[in-house]
Amino acid sequence: MQSPMTARSGKRKKSTVDKYFVPRNTQEAQPSMRSVLTRKEAIWRTDMAVGRLFYDACIPTNAVNSFYFKPMLDAISAIGLGYNGPNYHQLRVNLLKDANKEV
Repeated sequence: MQSPMTARSGKRKKSTVDKYFVPRNTQEAQPSMRSVLTRKEAIWRTDMAVGRLFYDACIPTNAVNSFYFKPMLDAISAIGLGYNGPNYHQLRVNLLKDANKEV
């Protein structure tokens, strides 16, 4: 009587465990230290720019608790690079009129 191993004609099929692991070159892979540090530095530079505006214009730091602060940041980031913001006249005249109409 033959054993089950010898009854098969051929070698055992090799199975790999690769199908259970995510390849390292995908975007889900762990970020490099350089990219993490670069992102942290970019966040710090952005926070410093916001802080400098607040300190220079004597804006109370409590303004970050305003209901409108986060939507303002979201609107700016949605536009992306190149947005210059409203000028002095727009803030004092046009946008002020539009804001009064909303209320």
